[in-house]
Amino acid sequence: EVAELYRARGEAFRAGEDNARFDAKISALHAEIERLASEVHTLHLARKTAERSETLTEARTAVRKIEAEAERERARQTRNALQTIHGLPHTSHRPSAWWFPLLDPSGAWLREVARTARFYTESL
Repeated sequence: EVAELYRARGEAFRAGEDNARFDAKISALHAEIERLASEVHTLHLARKTAERSETLTEARTAVRKIEAEAERERARQTRNALQTIHGLPHTSHRPSAWWFPLLDPSGAWLREVARTARFYTESL
């Protein structure tokens, strides 16, 4: 808009007309541009201050922690899937406890196995 006013002012000058009528509009636009630039600068500083606030720092830390936990869970599930894929051929493609209900329909034997089972990790 300012450039258009400058162009019109130049054309008026070349035509011998009074070009002072453009000065007030141009000055008003320059003042508005300066005001907006100042507002942008103020908002930029406010944004930077907010980004460095304790609340957002804690939130980013919490997000990173959740992402790490999700990645660990994904790796755990991948490990379990790989162990299942590689282990099923050795169990005739059936989970090893499929026959517990056939041997003891009451479930007592399965509960005792679960109570006395020991769990440990294996390297993948």
